[in-house]
Amino acid sequence: MSRNAVLGTLLIVSGATVYLIYAKQHGMWPFVVNVEHTPQNLRRVSCTQIGKYQTRCVVAWDAVSGATTYRLEKKQYDGSWKLWYEGPQTQVTLPPAGVEPLYCGDYSYSGPFTLRVRAEGSFGVSAWNEQTLYTVPCPA
Repeated sequence: MSRNAVLGTLLIVSGATVYLIYAKQHGMWPFVVNVEHTPQNLRRVSCTQIGKYQTRCVVAWDAVSGATTYRLEKKQYDGSWKLWYEGPQTQVTLPPAGVEPLYCGDYSYSGPFTLRVRAEGSFGVSAWNEQTLYTVPCPA
């Protein structure tokens, strides 16, 4: 094995070790992705216009047996994800207080927003369920 291959392997192992230590310290141990416990039916329940081109929406997903916490994130314009909810509920109003509202756009059609949700519990951590939802109503 070449020196570069050995160094590459050590970096991967050390990076994984740091992540596992973080997971252990933050109560995410054992870290097991459990596809069977992925929350299903992520959906928009309703939206209410709260300002010009701004809306607040209620979203929900089906409960997962054994889940103690759900983590809901919104995709940002730069492609990163921002935590919008973490807790035991399966229905929440978005955006949370103090966060920029959802925007419909400048026209009278539904504005898209992408969310993902996962469950955490004694089974470990589920895979993400990612959906693009649409704001309704938008400006008249």
